[in-house]
Amino acid sequence: MVEGNSDVRYFELANKLYLAANGKSLLGVDFGCFASGTGDDGGVDGIIREYAALRQIVDSDRDANLSTLFRVVALLDDDLAGRACAKSLSMTWRYCHGRDFFLMRRTWPMSTNEPGVLGKHLEQERFPLFTEIEDLVSESFLDSFACERPDAFSRARRLESGARHSNFGEQMKGALWIFVKQNAMLADLIQIVDCLRAVRFYVGLPPDGIPHGKSPGG
Repeated sequence: MVEGNSDVRYFELANKLYLAANGKSLLGVDFGCFASGTGDDGGVDGIIREYAALRQIVDSDRDANLSTLFRVVALLDDDLAGRACAKSLSMTWRYCHGRDFFLMRRTWPMSTNEPGVLGKHLEQERFPLFTEIEDLVSESFLDSFACERPDAFSRARRLESGARHSNFGEQMKGALWIFVKQNAMLADLIQIVDCLRAVRFYVGLPPDGIPHGKSPGG
């Protein structure tokens, strides 16, 4: 579960480019991506509203061995709203960072998926600046977008640890998506691919995906 439909679009496009290059899919029959709601119904409010209810349904849907049939995790922007949502999920529902939800990262540790250890590793990877899905688009591509649209950013993109966080002007996130859809190559979205690979690994799935059209056990 992600905050909004824009996140879903970026993940689906990254997967499409990855599939074309590698013959494997990161999204599909074994792993899906969906928004907590559309428009104002999404975001962190949608996560807080929908995630716990969905978890209760998933936890009650078990096979003959009493194992859950599905698993759902939440992926949050690493900004003020996302961090507040993470705190609420932890304190209200006792959900765990690294097991039940994840805050967006620029780089993802993949040495373990044991929740207690993973949560600590993820905290160590927290970037000094906020991280949203658009921040995972390559710097060179964002520079090209800025050349096309000088009004793209509402303020200068401050450099920190070799990367930036983008504060977009009004309606510019939508304009960036159109530019991405029309022009992006796999290399431009490789950090988004890395995010999908990491979350797959964390939930116990093959991080490199499965051959397109095959079932997880096929």
